[in-house]
Amino acid sequence: MSFKKILAVVAVTGLVTAMALPAMALENEFHGMFRLRGFVSNFDNGNGGTGASSLADGAKTTNYYEQRARLMYSAKASDDLKLVTHFEIDSRWGDSSYNQGRNTGGALGADQINLETKSVYLDFNVPAVPVNVKAGMQPFIDSYKGIFVNADAAGALAAAKFTSATVSLGYFRFDDVRSVSNTAPTFYAGKGTRDLYVLDAKLNVSADLKLGASYYLLDGTESAQVNNLISSAAIGLNGANTKLHTAGVNAEAKIGTDVVVDAFLLGQIGELRKGQQVLAYAGQAAAKVKAGPGTARVAFLYASGEQSKNANDDTSAFQPVRNATSASSSENSFYPAEMLILLRNKAATSGTDKAILYNISNLIGGFVGYDLTIDKFFASANAGFAALDKDQIGLESNYLGTEVNAEVGYKLYENLSASLQGGYMILGDAFKVKGAADPKFDNPYTSRVVLSYTF
Repeated sequence: MSFKKILAVVAVTGLVTAMALPAMALENEFHGMFRLRGFVSNFDNGNGGTGASSLADGAKTTNYYEQRARLMYSAKASDDLKLVTHFEIDSRWGDSSYNQGRNTGGALGADQINLETKSVYLDFNVPAVPVNVKAGMQPFIDSYKGIFVNADAAGALAAAKFTSATVSLGYFRFDDVRSVSNTAPTFYAGKGTRDLYVLDAKLNVSADLKLGASYYLLDGTESAQVNNLISSAAIGLNGANTKLHTAGVNAEAKIGTDVVVDAFLLGQIGELRKGQQVLAYAGQAAAKVKAGPGTARVAFLYASGEQSKNANDDTSAFQPVRNATSASSSENSFYPAEMLILLRNKAATSGTDKAILYNISNLIGGFVGYDLTIDKFFASANAGFAALDKDQIGLESNYLGTEVNAEVGYKLYENLSASLQGGYMILGDAFKVKGAADPKFDNPYTSRVVLSYTF
């Protein structure tokens, strides 16, 4: 038999075999985004975290450029089963090259090892029952717009859907400390942990009314050795030895065709470290109203605080989730405020994300805005104020200040837009110390040009 005939037989045999087997072909899904931002600011400077410490008289105006790419690939076996992966590459133009490290690689020559893994998880429906499960490293946000937790975390989340209700049960492991140092005793996996347990319920009462309730338990291992590894500043901020119970209710209602209102209330009780009790609250009320060609927004946010005192004392300050290695590392947010300086913004890039209030705690805030879209043109304008819930000892006032910002943009293509953003904040007297010389902080401002592509 000739070689061509052999190939033909093999091809036909393979085709018949493929047709006889169950369909096992994967559907490959690719999604992602690219965002480039150029800054001119006396506030944003390429460093992340709280911005209050960087305010200074005659703060130097800087300019820099940063970019973020996010790549998502899903291996979809069927409508009931897929593997989701999500990666990220951040850099600042000119930062470094021929090296390795996250949030870098924009210098001459590039060639940086800088790919970050954000998500790797299975997403599947349980056969014969209305339950969806996500298991693995995944994004998780609470039912309160992220003021308690908004982060990527390893765990499992099961959601059971009924006719008008959804009930979710989840478990996430935030930290698992295996050893303190080369000379200290070794801890086996699972001995020094910080875990989050989730119970969440949502009920669609009608097409115009939704209700919800939640319970979150943040549970940190009680271990002196584990405490040694976690920074001392963060131990009292839900690090190890934490037994923090957070419960809340939320509601959303549509009034007519033009108005949507929503509100929530959260309460916290428990221990931050052994013997240190917490009793705290947070709440929000918001509304969106169709007004003319656009939409008007208003939101009020409260998170309880306390006066300055010994770090070991009982506290009434609301406790959002933080990264255990740093007291200033935020794993929470309130993006509906649409602030550029006061609070974290959803478009921020990891490592350069800066705000006056980096964590949602000890806060009274009010925010208004207006969004407009006409064909390919879009614009928004926002204003917000913030104050500390409790006066801090030695400060002139609890008022942090007022921010105004705006954005105008144009969709160059269906998936590509360009915009200009600008924000300015008038500082309040919370930055002045009683009896001390006026620090003469400059009011912070930021301006940005943004190029954004999604696919």
